[in-house]
Amino acid sequence: MVAQRTPQVGGRESFSAVYRRWRDLVRLEALSVTGSEADADDVTQLVFLRLWDSGRWHQIRDPASYFRGAARREALRIRAQGDRFADLPELVDPSMGPLDRAIRGEADRAVRMAIAALPTRCRRVMTLTVLHGLTASEVAEECGSSIGGVEKQRTRGWRLIRSWFEARGGAEVWVSTLGDGGG
Repeated sequence: MVAQRTPQVGGRESFSAVYRRWRDLVRLEALSVTGSEADADDVTQLVFLRLWDSGRWHQIRDPASYFRGAARREALRIRAQGDRFADLPELVDPSMGPLDRAIRGEADRAVRMAIAALPTRCRRVMTLTVLHGLTASEVAEECGSSIGGVEKQRTRGWRLIRSWFEARGGAEVWVSTLGDGGG
């Protein structure tokens, strides 16, 4: 009997090929933990976004184990968070008509999901900036940080949020909701 080897991710395989090959495994693992289609989709996006940001996707030796473990960790983290959006204010204006409210509600949800996907410090800064409208100095005071540190996190946050929307083909939501992205 010939031993089967799990294909390695390394070498010349493109990131998109890695994504296509392993996304279903990640999503199924996440779905088994969270029980939610939406959360499983979020986990899948987070796993691959973090892998891309790390720049080490081509170094994975046992991709099946790596992706199962990464999906399980993210899914458990999301499940433990419960309602990830509970502390984020609504952006929908109650004086809008029903259609405008529905459209703005979708944009609101997308913005909140993009912010929720950010790393912890960056998420805090962007929540205070985008959703609460605080200035850099107010955010620095609230977070106990320097203004330079806040600006660095804001720049990183805008970049990651733009990438989040672009990856989902949501440029029209980005433009209508956040304008020029604060920059």
